[in-house]
Amino acid sequence: MFALVVQSSSAPTLQYHQLAYHLLTRVIGDYLESIELNRLQVDWNEHIANPTKKATSAIWACRRALGCTWGLRLRILHWMYTAIVRPVITYGATVWWPGTRTDKARKQLDKVQRLACLGITSAMGTAPSRAIEVLTGLPPLHLVIEHEAMRSAYRLTGLGHWIGDEQTTGHSTIWNKATKNCPVLLMLQDSVEPSIGPSPKLGIQIPSRDDWDNINNTICQNGIIWFTDGSKIGYKAGAGVYGKTTRTRLSFALGSYASVFQAEIYAILACGMEILKTAPKRRTIQICTDSQAALMAIESSKVKSQFVLDCKKILNDLASCNRVILTWVLGHSGVPGNEEADRLARVGSIGYPIGPEPILGVPYSMGVSTMKELLNKEFKKSWQEAPGINKLQKKLLVSFITSH
Repeated sequence: MFALVVQSSSAPTLQYHQLAYHLLTRVIGDYLESIELNRLQVDWNEHIANPTKKATSAIWACRRALGCTWGLRLRILHWMYTAIVRPVITYGATVWWPGTRTDKARKQLDKVQRLACLGITSAMGTAPSRAIEVLTGLPPLHLVIEHEAMRSAYRLTGLGHWIGDEQTTGHSTIWNKATKNCPVLLMLQDSVEPSIGPSPKLGIQIPSRDDWDNINNTICQNGIIWFTDGSKIGYKAGAGVYGKTTRTRLSFALGSYASVFQAEIYAILACGMEILKTAPKRRTIQICTDSQAALMAIESSKVKSQFVLDCKKILNDLASCNRVILTWVLGHSGVPGNEEADRLARVGSIGYPIGPEPILGVPYSMGVSTMKELLNKEFKKSWQEAPGINKLQKKLLVSFITSH
């Protein structure tokens, strides 16, 4: 590999404006330094220095609202740091996280977080940084930055926008580390590009709890009535569909990777497909579910889940020739149809799915929680390997927290 260095006497021009050479530029919030030809890699020192300065200024601004014995509650202070200050540093972490590998960068990051921890706990200035991080539940910043990079890579992979799976150097290696420690991230995701989905052609009703005291006011008397429900017992999920008018009973085993929300959506989807088999025309069809989250997802114009998108399409097909109503039912309150759907869902949750898992695709929340567990594991390891803290000091910290 050879690099051709061309020395030009004049700088390039753009629309008759001469461009100047700079050793540092800013691209969408990230500071990019000039690349040295003999190293062929980017140095992120300047980028790390700028956000840490901003974060330090923000922490000092927040500390004006508290003292050693007065001020905002600890919960509010903790939230101010994690929701306002820390995102200033972690912005764009997917690109520049390799810069946190150096001791210089980690010292800068530790200095910022130590200042925040001292403000939250009102601890003495001589308190060990790792000890007050454990006390406040704040992992070291270099671990948080890697975690944010993993989350971004996982989200982009699900949307088909991540490039560089086989890279062995650079920022793309974060995906290799994530999948090595969290194999669930390699499974098919239940996600689509956020977009405006088809408008629902059906009606959605969410009656009050008092309305369910008289069931005749909420259930259509001359319609085709269906009840759906989702359940998860332990690590296994299931869905149930009950046709009150047709006396149809269906149970579905959805495996150990489906969430309760996915089970609720799948139950409505399966119900719609079952009704379409009979090809009804000009009928009133009422589907009752006890999940308001599922109803709001179907009603929303923005779609991020593949199963929600499929469910909306099926319901719209059904509503093209019929009057379809989705109704929220009060769960576990003695409504006969809902109780039967709940029983069928529990039957499905204790069964075994047909086919390889995941049956419905891994929800994004499960991948995030798996990466969160990895972060906590690395946080615990950093505490156990922290230099300068002996066993007696750790014992005193545990005794202080537990009051024993």
